Amino acid sequence: IIIVSASMTFVNISIARETKIGGSWPGTNISGLRIYSEGLTGLSIHDITWIREQEMCEKIGYIEKIKTLEMLGEGQISRIAFLNIGGEKSHVINLVCVDPDFMEKYYNFSKYVRGFWREFSEGEKVALLPVKYDVAIGEYVTLSVDEKLMVGMGVIDLGTRTLGRFKVVGKFDYAQISLLKGIDNNPLLDDVSNTVLLPIKSVNDTSLFISEATVITRAGFDPVDVAKELAYLLGFPIVANKNGLSVLVRWTLEVSIAGFLPYIIPLAVASLMMYITMSSVYEERKRELFTLATLGLDPRNMLLAFLVEALLIGLIGTFVGFFGTYIISTALLALSSLLKVETAFYYVSWSPLSFFAALFIGVVTVFLGGYIPSIRAQGLSLMGRAKTRELAGELIIEGENAIFQLPIRETLQNSELLYEYSKETLRKISLRLVDPHSIKGEIYGDGTFSISFMALGSGQSVFIPCVLKGERSEDILTLSVVFPKSYREYEQINRILRDLEAYIIGFSSWRDMQLKMRIIRETPKKQKTMDEILDEIKALIKEIKDLNRKLGILESQKGRLTEELYNEFRQKYLNMINEKFKALRSISVGLEPYMSQIQEEIRRTSLEIERTTIAYNLGEISEEEYIKTCSPLQNNLVALKNKLSEVEEVMEFLRKPLGIP
Repeated sequence: IIIVSASMTFVNISIARETKIGGSWPGTNISGLRIYSEGLTGLSIHDITWIREQEMCEKIGYIEKIKTLEMLGEGQISRIAFLNIGGEKSHVINLVCVDPDFMEKYYNFSKYVRGFWREFSEGEKVALLPVKYDVAIGEYVTLSVDEKLMVGMGVIDLGTRTLGRFKVVGKFDYAQISLLKGIDNNPLLDDVSNTVLLPIKSVNDTSLFISEATVITRAGFDPVDVAKELAYLLGFPIVANKNGLSVLVRWTLEVSIAGFLPYIIPLAVASLMMYITMSSVYEERKRELFTLATLGLDPRNMLLAFLVEALLIGLIGTFVGFFGTYIISTALLALSSLLKVETAFYYVSWSPLSFFAALFIGVVTVFLGGYIPSIRAQGLSLMGRAKTRELAGELIIEGENAIFQLPIRETLQNSELLYEYSKETLRKISLRLVDPHSIKGEIYGDGTFSISFMALGSGQSVFIPCVLKGERSEDILTLSVVFPKSYREYEQINRILRDLEAYIIGFSSWRDMQLKMRIIRETPKKQKTMDEILDEIKALIKEIKDLNRKLGILESQKGRLTEELYNEFRQKYLNMINEKFKALRSISVGLEPYMSQIQEEIRRTSLEIERTTIAYNLGEISEEEYIKTCSPLQNNLVALKNKLSEVEEVMEFLRKPLGIP
């Protein structure tokens, strides 16, 4: 690497900007230039004014068109021009603004127009239409432009902007206009059948740009020389026409690298030497690497460690080799002058481009040489596992939905923290995978919650509805992602599930940072019975309903209160409701097992009553015994059903959304 980097000192790299002839063909007898700016930033009116003021310019005319595509940040704007005739449906057109005086003088344009050519003058709201449109001369038409913003997430309609109403002063046969040639013998206008002509300066809109300009040169100026100068200054392709010959002049940027070919073989040798070096490092550390892999070393870290080591060797070798050449040359020159020895040195000036070439080649060489051993080290740490885990086999299919269980189990007391963390996690996922504006969630009184969001499919043109659910299993919350099973093969869905899985694992440490713990000593509290707990729950529900009623009263008086007072009381009651729900959620943890226990007792009591009734009907017991046995059972059954109804009312209340943002 040191030798190769040192040899790069003698590689000469140069960059030149110049104009070149791109081709020629038969032209016309008019000497001049035709400047094209299609697909580029476009000529500006300042460029036109500057060219007009030059000595070589006798006359200049230009054409404006709709900029059909325009880059805007990470997206682009698409435009289409429309012609509206009366109340009829709009027609898609090619809108072109021309210079009437220039077109008449050099192309005798008026002979192709049927109508009032004299009214077609610069800055006037008039138009020329093809004969195929059913509109009479003298009528008015409306021109508009439709804009759409195309971004990664889809297409956004920006609406239709009206350019104005224009009087039709003439019509033309597009078959004749299509035969018109410019001064370079190329068609003067494109897509003539749908073209609507306007005079320049009749529309002042950002959607228009100068697509081309034609310059008539004065006698004594060579159009080819002028084209070379303008192409160098403006950067646009220019066609120069002289004596019936059209010549295309282009602006080019050339990079020249001299003296590189002799060093291809040393580069190959350096790459092989790097491969051998990194392979020997791999073999020496194989036992340690296998031990680390067994203990759970991340395969990605293994790959990066080997690549970084190889790149460091490349960087150090590049600096030593490249700058060492200049240092040794200077030292030898000083030594020869001290010893008074006449020696001829070949001096090479310092070049930043040569330095960057040496740096790039040195780094690339060691990367290519060290990549294969690095992949082998990564394969060792994978220990036969797939590099990317396939999630298709872990999905649970229920009906039309696919369910993916996330690796987390959390107590109900921390449901709000898990809810907030899950929402923040979804916002961390790449914008190319999840639309952040679609993330909406709701938490319920029993601690469960649901967060809906839209995943972006292939090309960000497919929207996949997904729901992140926090579901209750006794006093434990589990997380799962639910989405339509038809999208389970999409790579974007798999990436979202992997990212969620990686982020959710970090909830425990995040939760511990949010909680404040206080350790106190007190006498053990008496264990409450379920009846006492139920009474306490009903009292809390009553308080919550009362607070909701007060919030309703506050909402009805919102118009008569100042915003500061309204927000103060509203936040106060919301905080109280939130605290009540936390307490309610904490003490209602055992309600589900209790409800199951009541249902089981109801089942056993009903079965005992039915057994006694059958025995009575069969005459096995007397009526007195039947009444004595069944009466307590029926009274107990009624009490159990009443208690079950109370528990179900509480559970129903807990399943309702909190309505707290």
